[in-house]
Amino acid sequence: MAPNGPKRKEDWLFAGVQVLNDEGAAGLTIERLCERLGVTKGSFYHHWGSYDVFKASLLDHFEREGTLNIIDQVERAQTPLAKLKRLQAILVRYSA
Repeated sequence: MAPNGPKRKEDWLFAGVQVLNDEGAAGLTIERLCERLGVTKGSFYHHWGSYDVFKASLLDHFEREGTLNIIDQVERAQTPLAKLKRLQAILVRYSA
């Protein structure tokens, strides 16, 4: 993401996940998000309206990307062994 360029909600969510990974929940602030994206607080409020709305959207994003998509990928396998192998491959990829 280029600093100071137009941002999409997905950019904010991606930045939120990065901040959580790097700094934990205490580091997830509007200031830190804006710093990471190279934008002002006004941009944050333009996209989200409030910090609570952002946090709820971030949780939805995490549930969708970090849980539901993984379950969907595993369920596509035909046998229990294939499901286990697919889950193992996903876990290895995410932990790398």
